[in-house]
Amino acid sequence: MSIWNKVLAGLILVTSVAFFYFALRALRTHQHWRELAEKHQSALEKTLQEQRALIWGSEASVGVRQMEAQLYRLNLCRGRAWQNAQPQKVDAATGEVTVVTPLGAAHERPQGTQLSIFLQASGQNPAMYLGDFQIAAVSDRIWQLRPTRTLSPRELGRLQQASRGGLWVLYERIPSMTPELLAEMTGAAPPGGEKPEPPAKDEGQPPKPAPKATSPVLATMIDYRQVFDYYYMERSRLVDLIESAKNDLKGLTEAQKAADAEIKLLQAEIAKHKTLLAEAERQRDAVAAHLRAVEAKRAEFESRVAQTIQENQTTAQKLAQAQLEAARRIEERTRRTASIVGP
Repeated sequence: MSIWNKVLAGLILVTSVAFFYFALRALRTHQHWRELAEKHQSALEKTLQEQRALIWGSEASVGVRQMEAQLYRLNLCRGRAWQNAQPQKVDAATGEVTVVTPLGAAHERPQGTQLSIFLQASGQNPAMYLGDFQIAAVSDRIWQLRPTRTLSPRELGRLQQASRGGLWVLYERIPSMTPELLAEMTGAAPPGGEKPEPPAKDEGQPPKPAPKATSPVLATMIDYRQVFDYYYMERSRLVDLIESAKNDLKGLTEAQKAADAEIKLLQAEIAKHKTLLAEAERQRDAVAAHLRAVEAKRAEFESRVAQTIQENQTTAQKLAQAQLEAARRIEERTRRTASIVGP
């Protein structure tokens, strides 16, 4: 091994040690930055969770959105309400109603004010929505109300029944959910924010799962005005669909009548063509019978012709034999005569 090879090996060893050191430093640096990135990522996720909890709330706290919804509910304009209104007269054709209110109108010109009417709950009779009406005329506490939409026969019947069933409540705005109503909902928090007491545990019995709580905030987000408007919109759409279906049925009925008339014409044509077909079949059978007779006659003629040809052939054969015999005899006589005469 020469000196240059030894020098080269030493240089390679020194260089390898240097590269190994830098590789270890690079790995250590990567590990350090990776730990920092994981630490920052966990901190970022925790911060995002806290942000979501602050915005949307959690089981332990109320979020900004819930607070905004509660604030919106508290700031809603409740409007005026006239309870214990007594219906006097209901027009069965138009749905116009005359009611007597315990208080007069809130302003001098109430005509045109829109009211939502409910049947007031009493005893076993629950509250019931009767429709939207408009004040047409006011005479002190006697109000003439006109429906804002055309009432269906079922709604007119419900309105007449409600006029005989009790008192009405007139709302300037559709009422929203109240803490009293929320307390009646399954799993809802009672008024005042008190937490319900946990159920008593029976010794020796496994604890029953608690009912799933219903968020009071979601309950307060119910917009009954939008629900009723959507109902009327759907009813109008369904009425249009019914009218369209009636028009389609009318068109189909007329098309069926035309098709039945065309079927009758075609049946008459079929009967006519059946008669012509029967006549053609009769003529075909007659021609077939005549053809069979002609074929039989032709077969008979052909048989006779064949027999005649056979007889002619036999006669010609006999004639040829006779001619040969005559020629042979003439030839013999000629030879005899020639032999007798001699040279």
